[in-house]
Amino acid sequence: MGKTVITTDFGDVKVGGIILPGTFQKLEVESDAKVDEVDVKGKSVKPKQATGYEDAKVKFTLIIRPNNKEDEYTQLAKIQRLFRKPQVFDIVNKHVNTRGVRKIIFKKLTTQEDNKSNVLLVTCEFWEYIPITLKAGKAGKNNNKKKSKKAN
Repeated sequence: MGKTVITTDFGDVKVGGIILPGTFQKLEVESDAKVDEVDVKGKSVKPKQATGYEDAKVKFTLIIRPNNKEDEYTQLAKIQRLFRKPQVFDIVNKHVNTRGVRKIIFKKLTTQEDNKSNVLLVTCEFWEYIPITLKAGKAGKNNNKKKSKKAN
């Protein structure tokens, strides 16, 4: 099997074969519609036109605490190494798959700490990946002639 992001029944998040350190806190899936506004003379309100959808965002939030083997920063370094290797992952998660998301890329890594504890709050943000297939066509004079005839 290829590179995959999986959430297990035990609350682990597994990315590309590596179980992320920390305790799984929450999963969030966000998607937005693309909307264009049109200027209409004499109207103060701009009509809106839906034009499609933005790529979905999938966020996993983890809490990292020091354990018997590693401090919180050593654990965070494992996630940082994954983030620095850009690649496409298949995602296996009922919630995410129900939203129509099947492939994702690791887009953003956010970490937070406070001055009261040695706990890190880590958010791994993945963006939906939709490959674009381009068809090769004939380029050159023939295509330009067809366009010129249509314009006349």
